[in-house]
Amino acid sequence: MPNKPTLPRLRRRPAAGAADFEEIAQLLTPSPEEWLLEYLRKWAPTVFLAVGVHMAQPARAEMRTKLEKVAGAAVVLLEALSDTATKEFLDLEGRGEGQGHGPIQALGSLQHALIDLRDRGTRAARSPALVDAKGKTKAGTGRALPGGATLPQATCALVIAEAWKFVRGKYPGPRNRPAAEAAEKYWVLCGAERRSWSAKTAGAWRKHFERARSPELEKDRNECRRHLREGRRMAQFLSDGSMEEAGTELT
Repeated sequence: MPNKPTLPRLRRRPAAGAADFEEIAQLLTPSPEEWLLEYLRKWAPTVFLAVGVHMAQPARAEMRTKLEKVAGAAVVLLEALSDTATKEFLDLEGRGEGQGHGPIQALGSLQHALIDLRDRGTRAARSPALVDAKGKTKAGTGRALPGGATLPQATCALVIAEAWKFVRGKYPGPRNRPAAEAAEKYWVLCGAERRSWSAKTAGAWRKHFERARSPELEKDRNECRRHLREGRRMAQFLSDGSMEEAGTELT
């Protein structure tokens, strides 16, 4: 069986010049204009940041351990507050000089919050994002991500897919090889890399192009479209001086 792609990591800062993205733009359209290159350049730091944020997430085993500790700490506190002797000491210290608090305030609300935290920690530690069907921590180098989280590869695919649709009139298919190649090259130019890559490029990017078109990412797609419209309109204005045409999409 082929090895699965490993965790992305940052290699360097994204390319700074629009000309660096010409090869990618040519995969989107045969004769790309400068505004398309500029669009790719402007979105590169966003992909770079997405990779950095992803890297900052703890590993699944580490997150599960933390959540179990949260649940355990809540249990310890609940037991202490239910123990008369322990609570007497806590109330006594609350009457210390300069304290003036006396018995623990809103004890019932505090206990309720701790019960909620205990239950949350217990459920979260057993989340399908962290454990398999047998209740064991999922194997692999993947990060601990809450349900619905967007991988940085999906952000990369979204930037490419919106540009493709803008210049060609429709989205690339999830198995479209030129689009996948553009995404792969853009991924590298944005400063990210993989430690290994064994799957075919088109197949490896398929799920990310599918995720890029999910309802949850509609806001990001709209932002890409706005940048594409503004970039093209401004280029038209600079080339022919028609303020009315350029201003249509800028307002």
